[in-house]
Amino acid sequence: MKHSGLKADNQRIMTSQGLLLIGIVAGLLLLLFAVGKRGYMKPTKLNSRAGNKRPDQQAVLTRSKESLNPLEGASRNLNVMFMFNGHTFDAYEVLGLPAGSDLDRVRGAYESAKRQADPQSQQFLEYAYRVIVKDRKG
Repeated sequence: MKHSGLKADNQRIMTSQGLLLIGIVAGLLLLLFAVGKRGYMKPTKLNSRAGNKRPDQQAVLTRSKESLNPLEGASRNLNVMFMFNGHTFDAYEVLGLPAGSDLDRVRGAYESAKRQADPQSQQFLEYAYRVIVKDRKG
């Protein structure tokens, strides 16, 4: 009887060893499949016979000197950024306005926000307002 119990234990060990071996082989095959998929890729064919025209060299030089942005000279960043307590803020966003709003609208938004804010936030709002005014004047 003892002998048959030992045989049953050996079969369980063989079964767990067999399952481990099957798992390792399956993992390696999956890894090889995944790596093999990235292997050889067919190159792209170029159609070099369809109009073997070279661009005019002078036209290429002229285009490279032209500005890609037609509003380059006229464009201006409307946002006014400032630092307060180590953080960067957009002054217009602090006052709840779109960037580039006129000074009357900025003043009205500042006064309205100042009335509704607590004393600690008033300093922050005042700083945002002063940065906008300084940017507009200078």
